[in-house]
Amino acid sequence: MTRAPADQAVRDRVVRDFDTTFLLEAGASAGKTTVLVSCILALVRTGRATLDRIVAITFTEKAAGELKLRLREGIEDALERTQQADERQRFLAAGTDLCCSRVRRRSWSSRRRWSARACPGPLGPAGRRSLNRTSSEPPTVTNGRPDLG
Repeated sequence: MTRAPADQAVRDRVVRDFDTTFLLEAGASAGKTTVLVSCILALVRTGRATLDRIVAITFTEKAAGELKLRLREGIEDALERTQQADERQRFLAAGTDLCCSRVRRRSWSSRRRWSARACPGPLGPAGRRSLNRTSSEPPTVTNGRPDLG
């Protein structure tokens, strides 16, 4: 019998709570890709999003390929198990979208461009939620990083 991870409650929340932004920070082989794939599949299953409207950014070609492979396996598994016609249609469309999708890693220069944009919400260093930020105004950007004051 396999034991559930100690953080299973958090993993389940990430997959169910689509209205909250989460930062997954963990070491190698901790299950980040598994949680991300589960979340994407749940979004498709519930109809909250279609695969062609989801962006997942990785920093290596290997990680991008692994993500696409796991998504394909998850979609195929869902198609075998689903009984509902509307859910089945969503997964069929996701399979088509996945086949047509481009998998690319982000280059260093594009990562710098993305991080240089002002964040509209209360994000702290490394994208963590800043619990002590009270201003509703977007932070200014200094040296490519949000200044959260």
